[in-house]
Order: sequence, then structure tokens, then C-alpha cells
Amino acid sequence: MNYTEEEKVKADVYMRNAWNEILVRKKRNWLWFVGSLVVIGLLVIAVSSLVHASPVSGDWKAHVFVNAGGSTYCWFGEKRAASDGVDLFDVPHPPLWPPGRCFVFMSEPSFPVPHNRLLYEFRHYPHTLTVWNLTLFYYPAKGQGAVVSVSWDPGELLRSEYSSVHLQSSGIDVDMLTSDRFCFFSLPYQMTFMQIIMK
Repeated sequence: MNYTEEEKVKADVYMRNAWNEILVRKKRNWLWFVGSLVVIGLLVIAVSSLVHASPVSGDWKAHVFVNAGGSTYCWFGEKRAASDGVDLFDVPHPPLWPPGRCFVFMSEPSFPVPHNRLLYEFRHYPHTLTVWNLTLFYYPAKGQGAVVSVSWDPGELLRSEYSSVHLQSSGIDVDMLTSDRFCFFSLPYQMTFMQIIMK
């Protein structure tokens, strides 16, 4: 089939316009993708800076460190800017994976999923009595029990407004201001519930 020069020119212009449109759309999609990553990164940095920011008067935070083959941790504390419910200071715990360690997280059964298991939990400052729910889940790589070490820094707790801080569970009562660790034997896949009582 023979085309006139005019038809060839029109076809060439059409193909160029179509290709340019494809390139523009790809560029837009790429910019949207990169922009989304930047926004997510900025949000993570913002929340992290809020959590670890230089404290105002009364703000405090402490961590619980757990070791049983592999180590995990969680943070809790109080901030004047925080609430006692779910807010931007409360960071959900990631999935309980990989095995070969004892996971630790702050438990809030009344909070919606995924905030019922928290890596960071902050409440409003001040209080006269606060009870923190601490949960440990031993998830072995092989089906064997292990000694679980739970440790903390009493110096971090001394920055709070509380004069009494105790780690309690069934048959357990440890003064967290005079001790810095507690060890117990856990069966494989055992869930251990503890409370940190501050008053």
C-alpha cells in the first residue's frame, strides 16, 4: 500500500506524540514513586525524632532488653505531648520473625490492631500510678527451651516521677530501681506476661 508524503508525515508526527506521551507518563509515575518514598522516609524520621527528642521537663523513657539466643527490646515512657491512648508516639511491634529469639513488646489489648503490640509505648506525663503490660514470647529456631534474660537500666527509670518500680509476674517481684536484670527459663513457644508497676 502506497502512502503519500503528507500521510507519512502525519503518521510520523502521531508516533512521536504517542511516544512522548508514554515517556511523560513514565516520568510522572517514577516521580510519584520517588516522592512517595521520600514522604515515607520523612515521616519515619519525624516520628523517630519525636520519640528520641531532647525531653522537656518530666519527659522520660526506658527500655527493656531481652536476650535468649537473639536479642530484642522495647521502649516505654511518658511525654507531656503524649496521650494515654493511641497516638503518633506509639509504634507497633513488627511481625514476630525470624525465630531463634525471645520477642518482647508492650501489650495493650484494648488498642486496635496493630497497636495492641507496641515496640514504643508512651503515655501522658504525669501519673501517680502506672501499670505497663509487658509480654515475652520465646520463639526458638529449634523446639528447645532456654534461659531468658530480661534487663533494663535503673538510671532511666530514676528519671521518672515514680519512687517505686517493680517487675511483677506469677511468683515474681523484682525491684527495678535496685536490680538491672531478671532471668527465667522459658519453654519453647511460651508466652510470658509481666507487669511493670510504677507508683
